[in-house]
Amino acid sequence: MENNISELQQRQLDFLEDTIKYYSEDPSGRRSVENGQCMYKSSDGRKCAVGRFISDHLYDCIIEGKSIDDIFVEKYIPEKLKELGFPFLRRIQTLHDFNSYWSNEEGLSVSGKLWVERTKELVISGLFND
Repeated sequence: MENNISELQQRQLDFLEDTIKYYSEDPSGRRSVENGQCMYKSSDGRKCAVGRFISDHLYDCIIEGKSIDDIFVEKYIPEKLKELGFPFLRRIQTLHDFNSYWSNEEGLSVSGKLWVERTKELVISGLFND
């Protein structure tokens, strides 16, 4: 654990790194889109940053088309994920969603790397601890 950060902050940083690693393996395949709409889980098995942690027994197609804001308080997101905090998860979902943060060849783009560094600063500052 980094100096002077809480267990929650470390878990948030670990989640951020896991998300980057996961989508950097195939940046062009990170989008789970059907009919122009982002999906938590598309029919081809792709999942968004939050959707990949929604287990099959919690998943219900009625969440499709809803924002993370809408489903955060519902039963679909596992408690362990909710513990990371809504503002943090919304920020992670933003990283996943914006094409400008990704390069199909390298994973994160230059703007994506800057965005990630800013996110780390916000985590360490305790912004997402509420």
